[in-house]
Amino acid sequence: RGNTGKAVVYIHTGGTGLLAEDVHGKKGSNIVYNDLDLDQINRLPNTQLHRNVDLCIINASQMNPLIKSVIVCPSIIYGQGSGLFKRQNITFIKLIEIALQQGKLQMIGTGEATWNNIHIDDLVDAYMILS
Repeated sequence: RGNTGKAVVYIHTGGTGLLAEDVHGKKGSNIVYNDLDLDQINRLPNTQLHRNVDLCIINASQMNPLIKSVIVCPSIIYGQGSGLFKRQNITFIKLIEIALQQGKLQMIGTGEATWNNIHIDDLVDAYMILS
């Protein structure tokens, strides 16, 4: 926006690696994160995946009140995208490729770990609301 003095909304797509736990297929901590509890999110260790990028965005917003930032951290995105590029999530494609190569699905450890997901249309709705 240059020097117009108008606020800008910056929506950054982060990743759920920020919340990941190294559980090796075992049951995780069952922590439920609340987007409205900024203290809970801000207490995440700086060593978490993607945290360094998130902190740069947070710091930029704190330094300049005209920058309104939102960090969205979708997990596995599924569904057929309607955009011009990258219409499928590579994670699902890779998981299917590995299963076909090995002739079976794999499980890590006891298989109790969870991995959340979101449909692309729901994620797009979220971005539309935020913008």
